[in-house]
Amino acid sequence: MQMSQMVVQAMWITDSPLLQLPYFTKEKAQKFKEEGVEDVTDFINMDDEPRLRLLGLPSASVQEIADACNHFPSFVVKHAFTAAILAGKPTVLQVVLEREGEENPPAFVHAPYFPKEKEEFWWLVLGDPKVNKLAAIKRVSVGRTLKVDLKFTAPDPGTYEYALYFVCDSYIGFDQKETVLMTVGNVDAMEAE
Repeated sequence: MQMSQMVVQAMWITDSPLLQLPYFTKEKAQKFKEEGVEDVTDFINMDDEPRLRLLGLPSASVQEIADACNHFPSFVVKHAFTAAILAGKPTVLQVVLEREGEENPPAFVHAPYFPKEKEEFWWLVLGDPKVNKLAAIKRVSVGRTLKVDLKFTAPDPGTYEYALYFVCDSYIGFDQKETVLMTVGNVDAMEAE
């Protein structure tokens, strides 16, 4: 997934995410970092005066940067289980993805060095990071909103803290991680009731 991000943006994952913006160099990204601005979201949320001062660019160039910023996604991720969770039984985690901002999101990502137009895709990955176990994975394309069912087999009875990762295949610095708490019941105890 990170390899895809690096190829699409023509940069290393260890580079500043600000290098995805027009006119940004490593030196300019470092100046912003010194002001506490480490990624595109921080840049977008800056006050205008310090942003313009640090950019030091003509208004046409600043407009190009603003246009690029309008391509970058912002999502609200919600999740809930659809039924009681029983050990060894099929389980569904329903995930709702809501894009914030524009009514009509851009059709293609901002990727000036990629050889063709690139659509934005996302990976939903559910697993237990403590034991490095993958429970479910799905690749999706999100317009304005999307409801996705992640299906997996519930683990043994107990309480678990899984992680739900929402990973972009095109942009660096926009991945999200949600905690998914799960209490798994015993099938035999449920059948006895």
